[in-house]
Amino acid sequence: MRGYGRFICFTVCVALLAGTSANAGEVAHLALDGDLLDPVGGNDGAVHGGGAVDFVEGHDGTEGGAVRFVDGDGTLVRLAHTAGLPLNNQPAFSVAMWVRGPVQRDKRIFSEGSTTNGTPLFNLGTHNTGANGAFDAYIRPASPARHVYSTTMVFDDTWHHIAWVDTNGQVTLYVDGASAGEAPVAAAATPAIIALAPRKVAGFSPFAGRIADFAA
Repeated sequence: MRGYGRFICFTVCVALLAGTSANAGEVAHLALDGDLLDPVGGNDGAVHGGGAVDFVEGHDGTEGGAVRFVDGDGTLVRLAHTAGLPLNNQPAFSVAMWVRGPVQRDKRIFSEGSTTNGTPLFNLGTHNTGANGAFDAYIRPASPARHVYSTTMVFDDTWHHIAWVDTNGQVTLYVDGASAGEAPVAAAATPAIIALAPRKVAGFSPFAGRIADFAA
């Protein structure tokens, strides 16, 4: 984002467990099935940037069951900080969602960051070089700042469920319910903005694809 402050943005869902019903321990759940409301924690989404979001067919075939983002129009969804957010400064948390998109270079599906500087930053998205369809997580500051990649391809223009599960700094990535990588990570400082499909600080290149059923 070009301005600076605290934010949380997303292009996909965040959840402790996959599914459409609320689970014990969830702090946010946006089904993204025609609206941007969070009935669990009140962390409702609001559209910023290019214009209105487009609701399209979801991962289970439900019409209007997913949000579609288009590369180049600058649209993102910013989440309110009503309860349980931000996530990345918690000792244990998870982020999960359904996502569909092609191979693309360094695009974000979920981000917690700052509107005043480039740190802290917690990004989930596509491979930073676009080399393949791996899921790529990036945290700053960390020891050192680093990328964590899935061993299973996610961005192949078909639906996949992804989850980032962090337990006191030990992370497991899940793709379609199966483990797809593990890594130790250091938590970033408290972020201020949380968003789906956020733009990059430079280049304004939002994710091109669909996101459904966000919970955290």
